[in-house]
Amino acid sequence: MDVPSIRLSDGSYELSWLFWALFDDLNFFDPGRELTVSDTSAVIRLSHKYGLDKLLHQALRSIEEPLTSEPSDWSSINDHLRRSMAPIFPSDGPILASLGHLTGRASLLPMAYYLCCQLGVHELVYGVKEMGGSVSCPKPTLLDVYVDSES
Repeated sequence: MDVPSIRLSDGSYELSWLFWALFDDLNFFDPGRELTVSDTSAVIRLSHKYGLDKLLHQALRSIEEPLTSEPSDWSSINDHLRRSMAPIFPSDGPILASLGHLTGRASLLPMAYYLCCQLGVHELVYGVKEMGGSVSCPKPTLLDVYVDSES
């Protein structure tokens, strides 16, 4: 008996996070769970790709909240971002910018650009490697935004 198989172009890292989110639907985005931006990014990219709208909105909400909430003290914005469910670091800027453009969520972009402005030229030009091995690179036209903000 032949068992049908489907070949997926997605990596095992991304798929494992997508399946975990799908089968642990009620608890996946609980505040007590520690995720990385790469973990959440994998869920967002694949749920967008496969049209899993409910999961996509849950994942976007979990990452959007710390990026759009106002910190108590703007001088400690990086500390505010690191205390979120998925701690956010400057190296996550290109990942967040990619997600903002992919999903059309403009609310992700201001903080993503701010984080990108804290990166060095190498990360801006060559991108940041995510946990699953994919590389998030700012769009070439956006490099002007980052470079101009440094001047």
